[in-house]
Amino acid sequence: TTTTTTTTTPPTNGECTTDVVCEDMELCEPVMLDCGAGRVVRPFAASYGRQDSTTCPIEGGDVSNTQCNFNALPRFAAQCSGSRSCQLAACNNFFEADPCPGVHKYLSFTYECVVPEDFDTLATTCTEPTTTTTTTT
Repeated sequence: TTTTTTTTTPPTNGECTTDVVCEDMELCEPVMLDCGAGRVVRPFAASYGRQDSTTCPIEGGDVSNTQCNFNALPRFAAQCSGSRSCQLAACNNFFEADPCPGVHKYLSFTYECVVPEDFDTLATTCTEPTTTTTTTT
């Protein structure tokens, strides 16, 4: 019997997490981003649209146009910056724009969770959280 366990350490100061939310055209249901007690969201990047054909595939949906997206960081920052938790949605209504009509889109966003005292410290780069994969036989 082979067991594989993958553990990702939650982001801490200096470590970023990149998440992807697939477009929800009908319901526009938000997803919750939560840094936990004593930490707040510091956004680094966000993009809404489509940059590749493999992320968020959908049966019968158009994923061929991979050059249609826009910088969603201003909306991400307005919604989440400095908050312990916030909600984001991957739909045209949330962004009040459609960067590529008829194409199934997704929201990709990168952030870190920091203690409030470090929020204003200028950080230009961050690293992905540590992921450990263990396989036992």
